[in-house]
Amino acid sequence: MTIEQGEIRQERASLAASAARSNLPSSVFVLALGLFVVAFVALVWCMFARQNAASLLEARVAQAEAIFRSVDEIKSMRAQIARAKDTRSNEPIYDVPLRLQNAAPNQRLLAALQSTPARESPLSKDQGVAQKKFTITGIQHESIDDLMAWIDKSLADIKGLEVESIDLTPSANNWSLTITFSRWEKKEG
Repeated sequence: MTIEQGEIRQERASLAASAARSNLPSSVFVLALGLFVVAFVALVWCMFARQNAASLLEARVAQAEAIFRSVDEIKSMRAQIARAKDTRSNEPIYDVPLRLQNAAPNQRLLAALQSTPARESPLSKDQGVAQKKFTITGIQHESIDDLMAWIDKSLADIKGLEVESIDLTPSANNWSLTITFSRWEKKEG
């Protein structure tokens, strides 16, 4: 082989390689590279979204556990209160009108209560319990604060006592109060 033939062969090989490169579409390569970049970005975004979702889930789980603990604490407290509560709150009390008078915060209100004693209504009976009602009509007193304090003290002092109705009317110098208390009691016998 001559040098000239070697050069021709080399030139032909170079032309063949050039033709092979020109036959390979570069747009396919660019498209593949673009898809790879998009897939990589989507992968990174999904990883961050998963991490955020996982941390949010952990926070919600911790919040739910705290709520369940609080509910358990409330149930426990309610059970303790129920155990500590006087189980005799619906036992009959025979001196409710006197106790209502004794709850008066001052002598003026006591005098007004003594002048209009509580009327006890007939019992409404229901499956082992009876509802007693005590109505005090037309109490005249100058201080609404004293009246409200008397009501609060009466409710606190007499177990199971509830306010059934109240009519509070202002007049020129004082307040007129008509109130009905009720209390459920066990039937006797």
